[in-house]
Amino acid sequence: MNQKLKKAFRSEAVYEILLDKSIAASGPFDGGCLIFAKALIMIAGGTLVRITSDANDWQTEHYGAKIGEFIYDGDGRHKDGKSWINCFAKNEMITPSERERKLDYAEGYDSDSEIPDDAHASKLLASVLIKKGVQPSLLLQ
Repeated sequence: MNQKLKKAFRSEAVYEILLDKSIAASGPFDGGCLIFAKALIMIAGGTLVRITSDANDWQTEHYGAKIGEFIYDGDGRHKDGKSWINCFAKNEMITPSERERKLDYAEGYDSDSEIPDDAHASKLLASVLIKKGVQPSLLLQ
């Protein structure tokens, strides 16, 4: 992933918004993923995507943004849904042999999800990311 994106995604300003100025009060991996994904979509367009699990009738576990050919979340750029799920499983320490739940890829918003949504924080986050150099052209390359 481009170093500018990596630096922007992991900046103190991003975490300050997610932790201190959003209803999630958490980072991009533990509750702030929807806010982060929506901020990226505000910047470059795209589609809201999610990782679901067979727990509780395919509940949403994590959100990201599909922009062009790539999927983005707080961890960076992923080439497709399968690689995104594999990265998520690794980060959550869910090994294939130990998976107690099946993970899958879906598009769109899940109105039954308990993952916090905060439009104001997404706007603040988009503004900060743009100031840090995150532009549509950077996300599409």
